[in-house]
Amino acid sequence: MKTTTVDSRYVVRRFSEVLERILRGEVVIVTRNRRPKAAIVPLAFLQQLQPEQPSAAAPTV
Repeated sequence: MKTTTVDSRYVVRRFSEVLERILRGEVVIVTRNRRPKAAIVPLAFLQQLQPEQPSAAAPTV
């Protein structure tokens, strides 16, 4: 699984591109002030970690 690191401002400006990367299976690490703050992962990856947690039909926040 490929991992990409991007600044939070990049995510805001290029969300569609970041989302496409995630849909292709990449994990995106989001940084702020060069420090990792969040990871955005494909749903399938999350389901492997927590099999009872969200299904594809689950409502979004």
